[in-house]
Amino acid sequence: MPDQNSKDTNRNLFLANITHEFRTPIQTILATIDMLKETALDPEQLEYIQQVHFSAEALLSLVNDFLDFSKLEAGQFKFEFIPYNPLVLVEQTIDLLAIEAHNKNIEIISDIDFMLPTQIIGDPMRIRQVLTNLLKNAVKFTQQGYIEISAFANPESKTISFFVKDTGIGISEEGKKKLFSDFYQTDASTTRKYGGTGLGLSISKQFVERMGGNIGMKDNLEGGSIFYFSLPYSLPEDKAEEAPELDASVIKNEKILIVDDRISAAESFQKKLRQLGFKDVDFTLSGDDALKMLCGAADSNKPYSQVFIDMVMPVVDGWRISSEINDNSKIRVRLISRNTNDRFDEAFWRRRVEYAVDYLKVVMGPDFACCRLIFGEADSFPGLTVD
Repeated sequence: MPDQNSKDTNRNLFLANITHEFRTPIQTILATIDMLKETALDPEQLEYIQQVHFSAEALLSLVNDFLDFSKLEAGQFKFEFIPYNPLVLVEQTIDLLAIEAHNKNIEIISDIDFMLPTQIIGDPMRIRQVLTNLLKNAVKFTQQGYIEISAFANPESKTISFFVKDTGIGISEEGKKKLFSDFYQTDASTTRKYGGTGLGLSISKQFVERMGGNIGMKDNLEGGSIFYFSLPYSLPEDKAEEAPELDASVIKNEKILIVDDRISAAESFQKKLRQLGFKDVDFTLSGDDALKMLCGAADSNKPYSQVFIDMVMPVVDGWRISSEINDNSKIRVRLISRNTNDRFDEAFWRRRVEYAVDYLKVVMGPDFACCRLIFGEADSFPGLTVD
Protein backbone atom coordinates (compact mmCIF):
# COMPACT_ATOMS: atom_id res chain seq x y z
CA MET A 1 0.00 0.00 0.00
CA PRO A 2 1.31 3.47 -0.81
CA ASP A 3 2.28 5.53 2.23
CA GLN A 4 0.81 8.94 3.09
CA ASN A 5 3.74 10.86 1.59
CA SER A 6 3.25 9.10 -1.73
CA LYS A 7 -0.47 9.92 -1.67
CA ASP A 8 0.25 13.56 -0.91
CA THR A 9 2.78 13.77 -3.73
CA ASN A 10 0.38 12.23 -6.22
CA ARG A 11 -2.40 14.54 -5.09
CA ASN A 12 -0.20 17.60 -5.47
CA LEU A 13 0.97 16.50 -8.91
CA PHE A 14 -2.67 15.99 -9.92
CA LEU A 15 -3.59 19.47 -8.68
CA ALA A 16 -0.61 20.96 -10.48
CA ASN A 17 -1.61 19.31 -13.76
CA ILE A 18 -5.28 20.32 -13.45
CA THR A 19 -4.36 23.89 -12.51
CA HIS A 20 -2.00 24.10 -15.45
CA GLU A 21 -4.87 23.08 -17.76
CA PHE A 22 -6.97 25.95 -16.38
CA ARG A 23 -4.42 28.49 -17.57
CA THR A 24 -4.83 27.88 -21.32
CA PRO A 25 -8.52 28.85 -21.60
CA ILE A 26 -8.03 31.84 -19.28
CA GLN A 27 -5.10 33.10 -21.35
CA THR A 28 -7.21 32.63 -24.49
CA ILE A 29 -9.98 34.72 -22.91
CA LEU A 30 -7.49 37.50 -22.07
CA ALA A 31 -6.01 37.48 -25.59
CA THR A 32 -9.51 37.62 -27.13
CA ILE A 33 -10.47 40.52 -24.86
CA ASP A 34 -7.34 42.43 -25.93
CA MET A 35 -8.29 41.96 -29.59
CA LEU A 36 -11.90 42.94 -28.87
CA LYS A 37 -10.74 46.16 -27.22
CA GLU A 38 -9.14 47.17 -30.53
CA THR A 39 -12.54 47.10 -32.29
CA ALA A 40 -15.14 49.89 -32.38
CA LEU A 41 -16.83 49.85 -28.97
CA ASP A 42 -19.06 52.43 -27.36
CA PRO A 43 -18.19 53.57 -23.78
CA GLU A 44 -20.69 51.19 -22.15
CA GLN A 45 -19.36 48.18 -24.08
CA LEU A 46 -15.78 49.13 -23.24
CA GLU A 47 -16.64 49.29 -19.55
CA TYR A 48 -18.11 45.77 -19.69
CA ILE A 49 -15.01 44.49 -21.50
CA GLN A 50 -12.72 46.05 -18.89
CA GLN A 51 -14.69 44.35 -16.10
CA VAL A 52 -14.35 40.98 -17.84
CA HIS A 53 -10.61 41.62 -18.39
CA PHE A 54 -10.10 42.48 -14.71
CA SER A 55 -11.97 39.35 -13.58
CA ALA A 56 -10.03 37.11 -15.99
CA GLU A 57 -6.71 38.52 -14.77
CA ALA A 58 -7.76 37.97 -11.15
CA LEU A 59 -8.70 34.37 -11.98
CA LEU A 60 -5.37 33.82 -13.75
CA SER A 61 -3.53 35.17 -10.72
CA LEU A 62 -5.36 32.70 -8.46
CA VAL A 63 -4.63 29.80 -10.83
CA ASN A 64 -0.94 30.74 -10.95
CA ASP A 65 -0.80 30.81 -7.14
CA PHE A 66 -2.35 27.34 -6.89
CA LEU A 67 -0.04 26.03 -9.61
CA ASP A 68 3.06 27.34 -7.84
CA PHE A 69 1.83 26.04 -4.49
CA SER A 70 1.09 22.58 -5.88
CA LYS A 71 4.49 22.34 -7.58
CA LEU A 72 6.28 23.45 -4.43
CA GLU A 73 4.38 20.93 -2.32
CA ALA A 74 5.15 18.16 -4.81
CA GLY A 75 8.84 19.11 -4.94
CA GLN A 76 8.58 19.71 -8.69
CA PHE A 77 9.55 23.39 -8.72
CA LYS A 78 12.82 24.26 -10.43
CA PHE A 79 14.74 27.52 -10.13
CA GLU A 80 17.07 28.99 -12.72
CA PHE A 81 20.20 31.02 -12.08
CA ILE A 82 20.98 33.46 -14.86
CA PRO A 83 22.40 37.01 -15.12
CA TYR A 84 19.90 39.81 -14.59
CA ASN A 85 19.90 43.54 -13.83
CA PRO A 86 18.32 44.15 -10.37
CA LEU A 87 17.75 47.85 -11.10
CA VAL A 88 15.71 47.03 -14.22
CA LEU A 89 13.83 44.31 -12.32
CA VAL A 90 12.71 46.80 -9.66
CA GLU A 91 11.77 49.42 -12.28
CA GLN A 92 9.63 46.91 -14.18
CA THR A 93 7.91 45.72 -11.01
CA ILE A 94 7.00 49.28 -10.00
CA ASP A 95 5.75 49.93 -13.53
CA LEU A 96 3.23 47.09 -13.19
CA LEU A 97 1.49 48.66 -10.21
CA ALA A 98 2.22 52.38 -10.59
CA ILE A 99 -1.11 53.17 -12.26
CA GLU A 100 -3.13 51.24 -9.66
CA ALA A 101 -1.34 53.14 -6.88
CA HIS A 102 -1.79 56.45 -8.70
CA ASN A 103 -5.54 55.81 -9.03
CA LYS A 104 -5.70 55.49 -5.24
CA ASN A 105 -3.65 58.70 -4.79
CA ILE A 106 -0.85 56.68 -3.20
CA GLU A 107 2.66 57.90 -3.89
CA ILE A 108 5.26 55.27 -4.81
CA ILE A 109 8.81 56.19 -3.80
CA SER A 110 11.88 54.25 -4.85
CA ASP A 111 15.15 54.21 -2.95
CA ILE A 112 17.49 52.14 -5.11
CA ASP A 113 21.18 51.99 -4.29
CA PHE A 114 23.15 53.21 -7.31
CA MET A 115 25.96 50.93 -6.21
CA LEU A 116 23.92 47.85 -7.08
CA PRO A 117 25.79 45.67 -9.57
CA THR A 118 24.31 45.97 -13.06
CA GLN A 119 24.46 42.19 -13.53
CA ILE A 120 24.09 39.50 -10.87
CA ILE A 121 23.23 35.79 -10.96
CA GLY A 122 19.82 34.67 -9.68
CA ASP A 123 16.29 33.74 -10.70
CA PRO A 124 14.82 37.05 -11.94
CA MET A 125 11.35 35.60 -12.64
CA ARG A 126 10.87 34.33 -9.09
CA ILE A 127 12.46 37.39 -7.49
CA ARG A 128 10.12 39.60 -9.51
CA GLN A 129 7.19 37.40 -8.44
CA VAL A 130 8.05 37.84 -4.76
CA LEU A 131 8.58 41.59 -5.11
CA THR A 132 5.37 41.97 -7.12
CA ASN A 133 3.42 40.07 -4.47
CA LEU A 134 4.73 42.31 -1.68
CA LEU A 135 4.07 45.45 -3.71
CA LYS A 136 0.56 44.27 -4.67
CA ASN A 137 -0.27 43.70 -1.01
CA ALA A 138 1.05 47.14 -0.13
CA VAL A 139 -1.14 48.80 -2.78
CA LYS A 140 -4.15 46.67 -1.80
CA PHE A 141 -3.98 47.40 1.93
CA THR A 142 -2.93 51.07 1.75
CA GLN A 143 -5.71 53.65 1.47
CA GLN A 144 -3.63 56.80 1.88
CA GLY A 145 -0.02 57.83 2.29
CA TYR A 146 2.84 56.22 0.41
CA ILE A 147 4.65 53.04 -0.53
CA GLU A 148 8.44 52.95 -0.61
CA ILE A 149 10.50 50.31 -2.43
CA SER A 150 14.16 49.98 -1.49
CA ALA A 151 16.95 47.76 -2.78
CA PHE A 152 20.50 47.51 -1.46
CA ALA A 153 23.44 45.20 -2.03
CA ASN A 154 26.11 44.15 0.44
CA PRO A 155 29.27 43.44 -1.61
CA GLU A 156 31.02 41.81 1.37
CA SER A 157 28.37 39.20 2.13
CA LYS A 158 27.21 39.10 -1.52
CA THR A 159 23.56 39.59 -0.56
CA ILE A 160 20.89 41.79 -2.09
CA SER A 161 17.98 43.03 0.03
CA PHE A 162 14.56 44.38 -0.99
CA PHE A 163 12.18 46.36 1.24
CA VAL A 164 8.54 47.34 0.66
CA LYS A 165 7.27 49.89 3.18
CA ASP A 166 3.64 51.04 3.31
CA THR A 167 1.34 53.20 5.42
CA GLY A 168 -1.51 50.69 5.23
CA ILE A 169 -3.68 48.89 7.77
CA GLY A 170 -0.80 47.12 9.51
CA ILE A 171 -0.82 43.64 11.03
CA SER A 172 -1.71 42.59 14.57
CA GLU A 173 0.73 40.74 16.82
CA GLU A 174 -1.36 37.58 16.47
CA GLY A 175 -1.44 37.99 12.71
CA LYS A 176 2.35 38.26 12.50
CA LYS A 177 2.75 34.77 13.98
CA LYS A 178 0.78 33.14 11.14
CA LEU A 179 1.57 35.62 8.39
CA PHE A 180 3.51 33.29 6.08
CA SER A 181 1.27 30.24 6.68
CA ASP A 182 -0.64 28.58 3.83
CA PHE A 183 -4.05 30.12 3.06
CA TYR A 184 -3.76 32.54 5.99
CA GLN A 185 -5.36 35.99 6.02
CA THR A 186 -5.51 38.20 9.08
CA ASP A 187 -9.29 37.84 9.54
CA ALA A 188 -12.52 37.08 7.70
CA SER A 189 -13.35 40.76 7.19
CA THR A 190 -10.04 41.22 5.36
CA THR A 191 -10.94 38.41 2.96
CA ARG A 192 -14.38 39.87 2.32
CA LYS A 193 -13.06 43.39 1.73
CA TYR A 194 -9.81 42.72 -0.15
CA GLY A 195 -10.18 39.20 -1.54
CA GLY A 196 -7.27 36.82 -2.18
CA THR A 197 -6.42 33.26 -1.15
CA GLY A 198 -3.75 33.89 1.46
CA LEU A 199 -1.25 31.90 -0.63
CA GLY A 200 0.90 34.77 -1.90
CA LEU A 201 3.08 35.23 1.17
CA SER A 202 3.40 31.48 1.74
CA ILE A 203 4.64 31.00 -1.83
CA SER A 204 6.96 33.99 -1.51
CA LYS A 205 8.48 32.54 1.67
CA GLN A 206 9.10 29.18 0.02
CA PHE A 207 10.64 30.84 -3.05
CA VAL A 208 12.99 32.97 -0.96
CA GLU A 209 14.06 30.16 1.36
CA ARG A 210 14.68 27.73 -1.53
CA MET A 211 16.89 30.36 -3.15
CA GLY A 212 18.92 30.48 0.08
CA GLY A 213 17.48 33.72 1.48
CA ASN A 214 15.17 34.92 4.23
CA ILE A 215 11.96 36.93 4.34
CA GLY A 216 10.20 38.80 7.13
CA MET A 217 8.03 41.67 8.25
CA LYS A 218 8.20 44.46 10.82
CA ASP A 219 6.08 47.47 11.77
CA ASN A 220 6.45 50.79 10.01
CA LEU A 221 6.81 53.42 12.74
CA GLU A 222 4.66 55.78 10.66
CA GLY A 223 1.88 53.16 10.59
CA GLY A 224 1.62 50.20 8.27
CA SER A 225 4.16 47.49 7.55
CA ILE A 226 7.62 46.84 6.14
CA PHE A 227 8.13 43.56 4.29
CA TYR A 228 11.66 42.57 3.31
CA PHE A 229 13.66 39.72 1.87
CA SER A 230 17.35 39.11 1.26
CA LEU A 231 19.02 36.75 -1.20
CA PRO A 232 22.58 35.66 -1.89
CA TYR A 233 24.00 36.54 -5.29
CA SER A 234 27.09 35.99 -7.36
CA LEU A 235 28.59 38.00 -10.20
CA PRO A 236 29.03 36.77 -13.78
CA GLU A 237 32.62 35.70 -14.35
CA ASP A 238 33.28 38.36 -16.97
CA LYS A 239 31.46 41.19 -15.19
CA ALA A 240 33.15 43.53 -12.71
CA GLU A 241 31.19 45.93 -10.53
CA GLU A 242 31.31 49.49 -11.84
CA ALA A 243 30.05 52.64 -10.15
CA PRO A 244 28.22 55.13 -12.39
CA GLU A 245 30.04 58.38 -13.07
CA LEU A 246 29.23 61.79 -14.49
CA ASP A 247 31.75 64.19 -15.99
CA ALA A 248 33.63 65.98 -13.18
CA SER A 249 33.15 69.42 -14.76
CA VAL A 250 29.37 68.89 -14.83
CA ILE A 251 29.31 67.92 -11.15
CA LYS A 252 31.48 70.86 -10.13
CA ASN A 253 29.19 73.50 -11.63
CA GLU A 254 25.88 72.25 -10.25
CA LYS A 255 23.98 73.47 -7.20
CA ILE A 256 20.71 71.58 -6.83
CA LEU A 257 17.49 72.12 -4.87
CA ILE A 258 14.82 69.42 -4.43
CA VAL A 259 11.27 70.51 -3.55
CA ASP A 260 9.07 67.68 -2.28
CA ASP A 261 6.58 67.50 0.59
CA ARG A 262 7.49 63.84 1.24
CA ILE A 263 10.75 63.76 3.23
CA SER A 264 11.53 60.14 2.32
CA ALA A 265 11.29 60.98 -1.40
CA ALA A 266 13.45 64.09 -1.02
CA GLU A 267 16.11 62.27 1.01
CA SER A 268 16.15 59.35 -1.44
CA PHE A 269 16.70 61.63 -4.43
CA GLN A 270 19.32 63.65 -2.56
CA LYS A 271 21.20 60.44 -1.78
CA LYS A 272 21.10 59.34 -5.43
CA LEU A 273 22.52 62.63 -6.63
CA ARG A 274 25.26 62.53 -4.00
CA GLN A 275 26.13 58.99 -5.01
CA LEU A 276 26.70 60.37 -8.49
CA GLY A 277 29.17 62.87 -7.06
CA PHE A 278 27.06 66.02 -6.58
CA LYS A 279 28.02 67.60 -3.29
CA ASP A 280 25.84 70.74 -3.27
CA VAL A 281 22.35 69.22 -3.01
CA ASP A 282 19.67 70.66 -0.70
CA PHE A 283 16.01 69.89 -0.24
CA THR A 284 12.96 71.56 1.25
CA LEU A 285 9.45 70.32 1.97
CA SER A 286 7.47 73.44 1.01
CA GLY A 287 7.17 75.86 -1.86
CA ASP A 288 7.44 78.94 0.36
CA ASP A 289 10.76 77.74 1.78
CA ALA A 290 11.95 76.92 -1.74
CA LEU A 291 11.33 80.51 -2.88
CA LYS A 292 13.18 81.87 0.17
CA MET A 293 16.16 79.55 -0.46
CA LEU A 294 16.32 80.44 -4.14
CA CYS A 295 16.18 84.18 -3.46
CA GLY A 296 18.72 83.91 -0.65
CA ALA A 297 21.11 81.94 -2.86
CA ALA A 298 20.76 84.53 -5.65
CA ASP A 299 21.38 87.43 -3.22
CA SER A 300 24.59 85.77 -1.99
CA ASN A 301 25.81 85.17 -5.56
CA LYS A 302 25.62 81.40 -5.04
CA PRO A 303 22.49 80.64 -7.08
CA TYR A 304 21.00 77.22 -7.61
CA SER A 305 21.41 75.85 -11.14
CA GLN A 306 18.74 73.08 -11.04
CA VAL A 307 15.46 72.74 -9.14
CA PHE A 308 13.54 69.45 -9.02
CA ILE A 309 9.89 70.08 -8.14
CA ASP A 310 7.18 67.62 -7.17
CA MET A 311 4.05 68.84 -8.96
CA VAL A 312 1.57 67.29 -6.51
CA MET A 313 1.93 68.88 -3.07
CA PRO A 314 -0.59 70.16 -0.51
CA VAL A 315 -1.36 73.86 0.11
CA VAL A 316 0.79 75.23 -2.72
CA ASP A 317 1.42 72.73 -5.51
CA GLY A 318 4.40 72.48 -7.84
CA TRP A 319 2.68 74.23 -10.73
CA ARG A 320 2.13 77.42 -8.74
CA ILE A 321 5.62 77.31 -7.21
CA SER A 322 7.14 76.91 -10.66
CA SER A 323 5.10 79.83 -11.98
CA GLU A 324 6.26 82.09 -9.14
CA ILE A 325 9.87 81.07 -9.74
CA ASN A 326 9.49 81.82 -13.44
CA ASP A 327 7.97 85.25 -12.70
CA ASN A 328 10.75 86.23 -10.28
CA SER A 329 13.39 88.17 -12.20
CA LYS A 330 15.94 87.54 -9.46
CA ILE A 331 15.87 83.75 -9.97
CA ARG A 332 17.47 82.20 -13.03
CA VAL A 333 17.28 78.45 -12.66
CA ARG A 334 16.51 75.32 -14.66
CA LEU A 335 13.21 73.76 -13.57
CA ILE A 336 12.76 69.98 -13.67
CA SER A 337 9.25 68.81 -12.86
CA ARG A 338 7.67 65.55 -11.87
CA ASN A 339 5.52 64.42 -14.79
CA THR A 340 1.79 64.35 -13.97
CA ASN A 341 -1.15 63.74 -16.26
CA ASP A 342 -4.15 64.12 -13.98
CA ARG A 343 -4.34 67.87 -13.50
CA PHE A 344 -7.11 69.68 -15.39
CA ASP A 345 -5.17 72.92 -15.37
CA GLU A 346 -1.85 71.47 -16.53
CA ALA A 347 -2.06 73.04 -20.00
CA PHE A 348 -2.64 76.48 -18.47
CA TRP A 349 0.35 76.26 -16.16
CA ARG A 350 2.61 74.80 -18.82
CA ARG A 351 2.00 77.91 -20.91
CA ARG A 352 3.28 80.00 -18.03
CA VAL A 353 6.22 77.89 -16.93
CA GLU A 354 9.29 76.71 -18.85
CA TYR A 355 10.50 73.22 -18.01
CA ALA A 356 13.78 71.65 -18.95
CA VAL A 357 12.90 68.01 -18.32
CA ASP A 358 10.00 66.01 -16.93
CA TYR A 359 11.12 63.18 -14.66
CA LEU A 360 8.97 60.32 -13.45
CA LYS A 361 9.53 60.05 -9.72
CA VAL A 362 7.10 57.19 -9.39
CA VAL A 363 9.46 54.95 -11.37
CA MET A 364 13.03 55.71 -10.42
CA GLY A 365 13.15 59.40 -9.68
CA PRO A 366 15.40 59.50 -11.81
CA ASP A 367 17.96 56.79 -12.58
CA PHE A 368 21.50 57.27 -13.86
CA ALA A 369 20.61 57.47 -17.55
CA CYS A 370 17.99 60.10 -16.75
CA CYS A 371 20.59 62.10 -14.77
CA ARG A 372 22.92 62.05 -17.77
CA LEU A 373 20.20 63.68 -19.87
CA ILE A 374 19.29 66.25 -17.24
CA PHE A 375 22.88 67.34 -16.75
CA GLY A 376 23.73 67.48 -20.42
CA GLU A 377 25.65 64.25 -21.05
CA ALA A 378 23.04 62.56 -23.25
CA ASP A 379 20.68 63.60 -26.03
CA SER A 380 17.61 61.52 -25.17
CA PHE A 381 16.07 59.12 -22.70
CA PRO A 382 12.90 56.99 -23.11
CA GLY A 383 9.87 58.62 -21.48
CA LEU A 384 11.45 62.04 -21.07
CA THR A 385 10.85 65.22 -23.06
CA VAL A 386 13.14 68.21 -23.25
CA ASP A 387 11.65 71.62 -24.01
